[in-house]
Amino acid sequence: MKHKIIAIGDSLTFGYPFGKARSWVGILQKEHNINIINKGINGALTLGMIQRFEIDVINENPTHVVITGGANDAYDFLPYGDILYNYCEMIDMAVTNDIVPIIGITPPVDEEFVERKLTKFRFKLKDYCYNKNIEIIDFYDEMVDQETGAMKEIYDFDGSHPSPKGYEVMAEVALNVIQKILN
Repeated sequence: MKHKIIAIGDSLTFGYPFGKARSWVGILQKEHNINIINKGINGALTLGMIQRFEIDVINENPTHVVITGGANDAYDFLPYGDILYNYCEMIDMAVTNDIVPIIGITPPVDEEFVERKLTKFRFKLKDYCYNKNIEIIDFYDEMVDQETGAMKEIYDFDGSHPSPKGYEVMAEVALNVIQKILN
């Protein structure tokens, strides 16, 4: 079976500020020949991702979808429970359409009030995925500085977005999970 993956998300999927070609998705396409399409939009909220899910994901007839977002929701003061609900909606849409969901766990951000909310959200999302047997790509665990709780300096561009090296490590983390799923 030929696999086709859609990556839907925000600027972390898009590859801000370096562009799609240098995003983790672009690296998987170019360097690892993974059939993955970048549907990341800078500034995207999870509600907007739900609204474009049919066009950007379902209509593309993928076998898998990687869903990564939530940081912009946290910056916009959306409660973490609402962010989780939006993820569950996208997961349900995927499963209903015979698309295997894979969940990207967002890297850390430097803004303390945002990171507090994202910490709760990540915990609840991982628990949900574990209980539903949904694979995760844990960008957070690989990129967090355990001493500071912030993104490791080598991976950090601006406190919210990865550096080129950060996108490379995101690609490595994603590749490990995707290869396991596809093999």
